[in-house]
Amino acid sequence: MGNPSPLFVTRGVNIVNVRAVGRDGAHLKLKLEESGVSFEAIAFNKAAYYTNLPPQSQIDIAFSLEENTFAGYTNLELKIRDIRSYERN
Repeated sequence: MGNPSPLFVTRGVNIVNVRAVGRDGAHLKLKLEESGVSFEAIAFNKAAYYTNLPPQSQIDIAFSLEENTFAGYTNLELKIRDIRSYERN
């Protein structure tokens, strides 16, 4: 409580792929790329708002870093708090 997780912002992140996940498809699982580095990301309860995020488009994200352990494998994952999509000119 006294030390909340830091919140980071990155603009112009490329979407490599995105899919709805979860029992009811309410969450988004994304693979993002910025400056040649790719990251896995999760956006809980955001699928209804961002179902049309095409691969190769760009978004701005607010996120925290979290450790994700699944099937015995642990990695760092971006936990997306907010997304802003926009058209590239």
